[in-house]
Amino acid sequence: MRDLLELLRTEAANYTQLSKLTADETKAEYFAKLAAHYSALAVEVEKAIPKAAGDDRL
Repeated sequence: MRDLLELLRTEAANYTQLSKLTADETKAEYFAKLAAHYSALAVEVEKAIPKAAGDDRL
């Protein structure tokens, strides 16, 4: 689960960077939305980690 968290954080950072680098405003907005979505998913996974700490499948 921690690997997933790291992946989500990396994707969020990548899309944030893309949103800042692109000259196309529509694409910048799209990348910013993707970054926000991945960040929100990372927060949810981070919240779930302590709850699942006793689960051997993680």
